[in-house]
Amino acid sequence: VRDHFTTDERAKDLLAKVQQYKKESNAVATTEKVIRRLNLVQLNKVPAGSHLVFAPLPTPTPTLQEAVDVLDQLRSGAAPRVLLLSDWAARVCNACLADQKAISAFYTVLVASLKALDPELMESTQVLFQSEAILADPSNYWISVINAGRHFSLNDVMGPAMVDSDGVGAVIGRLMRVADVAGVEPKT
Repeated sequence: VRDHFTTDERAKDLLAKVQQYKKESNAVATTEKVIRRLNLVQLNKVPAGSHLVFAPLPTPTPTLQEAVDVLDQLRSGAAPRVLLLSDWAARVCNACLADQKAISAFYTVLVASLKALDPELMESTQVLFQSEAILADPSNYWISVINAGRHFSLNDVMGPAMVDSDGVGAVIGRLMRVADVAGVEPKT
């Protein structure tokens, strides 16, 4: 069979075309590989090169110290600033028993406290709920969560202290955080 492709002109020409097609399709496949993810900059939801700060997960008893810590984190970076309120990750991680009203109340109190403590800083800070960000492009968001789970080992995501009895919600919450960071494309 190999002699046929080296001696017969039609077979030789056909083999050359197949080899050329394979080269071209491999070149196209490697240059056009696009990683699907939520891109909030492209969707004009956040400015490019933001300083991203994650608000703490809700607790039933918000403290002034939590607000002060968030302000310190916001002050540590240059504008534009984005404060991400991880309302869906809070439900996944069972914060406030995953009660949507309690989670919303916590973030309302937190943001009101931040505005009362430093109104100028908060005026220049974009507050973004995770749910709003996800719903801007849910398909690509969840694909990026899945891809983060495929790329990183469980130890990379959770650390070596994780044991099998730990809840899966914490794992999903961490993967969601990776997707959140990728979606905002922060500078810091």
